[in-house]
Amino acid sequence: MLATSGSQATISFFLRLHRLKSPGTISRKIMSDFCWPQINACIAEYQAFILLCWWHVLHAWQQHFHISSHPDLWTILKKWLRITDQVEFDATWAEIQIIAPPDFVQYLIRYWMPVQTVKMWSAIYRTPRSILEACDTNMLIEAWHHVLKFKFLLGKRNRRLDHLLNTLVNGVLPYYALKQRRQELGFEGPDIEIKKRQDIIKRSKVYVKEDIQHIDDSRYLVPSQSDPSKLYDVDIETYTCNCLDYPLICYCKHLCAVQELFDEPDMPTDRAQSSPQVPSLSTLDDPLQIPFLVSNPPILDIPNLGSIAQKLERLSARLRRPRADHSKFPLLSDLELVLDEMLMKSDNGTVLPSSQHIMPNSKESRCRETMMPRVKTRSRRAGDPAYGGNASSGSKSKESKSVSVTFASHC
Repeated sequence: MLATSGSQATISFFLRLHRLKSPGTISRKIMSDFCWPQINACIAEYQAFILLCWWHVLHAWQQHFHISSHPDLWTILKKWLRITDQVEFDATWAEIQIIAPPDFVQYLIRYWMPVQTVKMWSAIYRTPRSILEACDTNMLIEAWHHVLKFKFLLGKRNRRLDHLLNTLVNGVLPYYALKQRRQELGFEGPDIEIKKRQDIIKRSKVYVKEDIQHIDDSRYLVPSQSDPSKLYDVDIETYTCNCLDYPLICYCKHLCAVQELFDEPDMPTDRAQSSPQVPSLSTLDDPLQIPFLVSNPPILDIPNLGSIAQKLERLSARLRRPRADHSKFPLLSDLELVLDEMLMKSDNGTVLPSSQHIMPNSKESRCRETMMPRVKTRSRRAGDPAYGGNASSGSKSKESKSVSVTFASHC
């Protein structure tokens, strides 16, 4: 979006213009960092549910206490975000109030514990959601900005809006349209929904028929693998399950297990596929009479196959040259028929050589470490580097402020 230094009026004008030009795009959930002008503008223009980026939340928290002095508190805070049970969330908050410094507790109460703010960062209010919504940070947008700057803008500073628009229209849009087309045709592999479905089918194999309780015609109770005392209600008629994994793709291992282990006369299983009716095959009584189903006999092992292949390559190179007179090749039609027959009888394996594994250049790096001086690096900042973001842990805490004031008075 826009820079966080923009006012609410500026951001609202941009969102209003965007909604006017793209009426079909209505955002119901918006990921943001903790910037009230940006949050208020999104709520006013889209009536959207705001989700705070977890990285920015932890980045702000770690600046108000020293991680080195309170490592247990930092571990609890990183887990606290991801708790989906209200009772466990409240118990963890009570534990934080005991072990955390008083000024940090007051900071959380003032800025992060109001009800409307908790709804924006707690995982309790992020369930249920589909697998396409399972994102808790805005790092994907920042990663795309990195691709835009260094792939399309070549790492050069851009100060002209017309140049940026030209890059977006003529470079970025065709590139991602092609990637989308490749994804639709399967060249980029299965998408996350298909991968999740394949994983569900694989993990459902651990269940046996004795594990599942049949309540009535369409309802079953399936125990949890992690906690056997917990039972999930599966309704095969409505095709639902009350587990946390079901809303991701409206399918889960419990539903898959019931579907595989119990007969469903009116509903085919997930992996059942109806074979297409081919007219040419339906007229044949014996499928073995189909010519392309009969295994081809192996080609004779002729000693001079290599020389024949070389001659064919030389002939193909000469035929590609432009010639005005083709009377010198009167037997090309006969050769084409012979080649077609040979190609039909030969296998269609790859013609590329087998891949070779090349070891990395580890020897050169060891020589450099031995002969050259050690590479100079910057000193690491205190705290967790994954959430530091060029801000040291405890840089905004009252302890750091008191130390700086004391140092200034001594000077």
